[in-house]
Amino acid sequence: MSFDTILLLGSGQVEQIFHRVAQICPPNIAVVQGAPHWLITEDNANNFMATFVKQVLDFLLAHAQNQLHIIAESQAAPPTMFCCAQPKYLSRLSHLSLIQPLGLTHNYYQSRRRVITLFRRRVARNMLRQFGSLLTDKYMRRNYRTVMKRVNLTNATIKHQFVHGLSVNSFSDLQQVHRHNRRIVIISGKHDTLFPLRIIKQNLTKYQLPIPVIRVPRVAHSSLATRQGYRLLKIALACRPRATHIATTNTPTSRDTNDASSAPD
Repeated sequence: MSFDTILLLGSGQVEQIFHRVAQICPPNIAVVQGAPHWLITEDNANNFMATFVKQVLDFLLAHAQNQLHIIAESQAAPPTMFCCAQPKYLSRLSHLSLIQPLGLTHNYYQSRRRVITLFRRRVARNMLRQFGSLLTDKYMRRNYRTVMKRVNLTNATIKHQFVHGLSVNSFSDLQQVHRHNRRIVIISGKHDTLFPLRIIKQNLTKYQLPIPVIRVPRVAHSSLATRQGYRLLKIALACRPRATHIATTNTPTSRDTNDASSAPD
């Protein structure tokens, strides 16, 4: 087992979606599927993600000697930031990349009674930004099918876990990582309506964190297996130490990988 980067995927990124992301990544990357939410119980709903990510990192770090670049996407971001803030993991971290992260927009979901309603509404708005891609990108369609099958928001336990997750504030963990001079970058789509970049940037200012933010035009919140999501992934992989180029075989077309912008909204 040889790798210099760990990529942790968000909710619902399992089965064919997980395999697709692993396929388009270059060598020496350990790709970790999204947490299996269907295993959540009432007893572990609040700490399920943290336990999953901790166990993954413990296993992978035991098989690596060098410092690692860790990439966390969407719902995998908060538990990854929490782990990376602990001395055991911090000493092994060289670079942290957060792709369309949860945990930095807690104030966007302040009304706990209406969190799921707000989330569903924002998912619908996000889908409108992807309508064209739903017609042309089979992995976009496959992702929505997988997520709908695996993330059941009518299940009371899963619903409770999502309410908890959407209200998580990860800034104390992020401050701890930043304080130890680890390289951090945040990458998000301009049209992400789930965890909007403008809210992330406002909160970074509030918590006095001068962390670079890369805004990718014409991208909504997307699975990394899709053409839109691939544009986010490509930027994160370019931050790898001695970064290698992504393999071009079976990857999205070049017209879907335009340069990103870090300009303000």
